[in-house]
Amino acid sequence: MGAKEAKARIKINKLLEGAGWLFFDTKEGKANIRLESNTKITEGILNELGEDFQKTKNGFIDFLLLDQKGFPLLVLEAKSEDKNPLDGKEKARSYAKSQNVRFVILSNGNLHYFWDLESGNPHIITTFPTPDSVSSRKRYKPNPENIIKEKVEKIKAFFEKSQNTNVGFVTSDWTLTEIVKVLIKDKRISPKKTGNYIQEVERTSRLEGIKFVWIPVSRKKGYDFDEFFYEIQKIQLQYKGSLGDAIHGLIMKNNLVQHILTTDSEFGGMRGMIVINPLKQD
Repeated sequence: MGAKEAKARIKINKLLEGAGWLFFDTKEGKANIRLESNTKITEGILNELGEDFQKTKNGFIDFLLLDQKGFPLLVLEAKSEDKNPLDGKEKARSYAKSQNVRFVILSNGNLHYFWDLESGNPHIITTFPTPDSVSSRKRYKPNPENIIKEKVEKIKAFFEKSQNTNVGFVTSDWTLTEIVKVLIKDKRISPKKTGNYIQEVERTSRLEGIKFVWIPVSRKKGYDFDEFFYEIQKIQLQYKGSLGDAIHGLIMKNNLVQHILTTDSEFGGMRGMIVINPLKQD
């Protein structure tokens, strides 16, 4: 019989130690990892978590990583291997903010995300950042207006480039539903103006100048709402994402669409879906 495969906690421990984080005081320096309650860690406490965090209440634990002065610098939400690292990321954000922390790592031992709460969504990493690299990044303060402007320019450039290729874009009524929500709730645009904009999109089949094709909820004949909601429930139970993401995913699956153009990293956890992030394209 081969050696027992390392589980999530063991893998995460090695990633932390490899990046220079310390669970215990050593000749290299003082311990800079605490439990979420700011409890100093002992060997016994680590073992009590279980090799795959199976002994924790919800299958995950938050570690608080400290800077050289002992102040909170980064939150690590460590999960068991069967969980998507992005599940419950808003809880990690809330905890980080309660500790006045800007940076979050989300990991299940195999897949890891780094999240700078002041500049965008979580992005995949292959190694954990070092204490020095996080401290250096903390000194950099992004300008929110410049970040938004840069993102808009990158998205425009992506669309302009795609016009000279054979790439075709499709969308559904659910996309319009989410656009309405953003325009009215987030952008505070009046329902009348929003309605006029949506009517123009439906009439021209163009979104900000980009031509697209409408796809139905499903191409299957006799497909009904009972089947639709059953499939949605299955997706949410499997991936624990938002309802909106589950609906997008199901419509794509029903129309044999594999690629999704989005800046939302949560779609990366859905099996068979290929995420194209226009902000990360050359």
